[in-house]
Amino acid sequence: MIMFRFAAWAAVLALAAYTTTFAQKKYDAGASDTEIRIGNTAPYSGALSNASSGPKAMKAYFVQATVQVIRQTGDDLTHENIMKHAANLDVTLPMLLPGINVKTSADDYFPLERMKMMRFTGTYWELFGKVYGR
Repeated sequence: MIMFRFAAWAAVLALAAYTTTFAQKKYDAGASDTEIRIGNTAPYSGALSNASSGPKAMKAYFVQATVQVIRQTGDDLTHENIMKHAANLDVTLPMLLPGINVKTSADDYFPLERMKMMRFTGTYWELFGKVYGR
């Protein structure tokens, strides 16, 4: 019985060693083992991670809007008063494009409803057209 278990474990280990030893790595031409290993094991390493610039900008917008709500509430920091002022927000943040503001109402909680088109010229992004939205 012991020899059978030993033989079974030896077969499993040999099969595992065989498949990993002779496996071919077929990655994209631009990807290397190191890049894939870092992307899969290092936290905060991707384009959508918390450490990239996109989420940092979104956090900055959120913080500025929250500060404006706290300013509007004054000393009455109850849940009802904060929600009332958060649902009645009309502020232009310094990081937004001209003509785009953060605006909420009692029946419309979506804060950003305006946009301006951009196009890539080959070297930089260029704004064009008017501001769309309400």
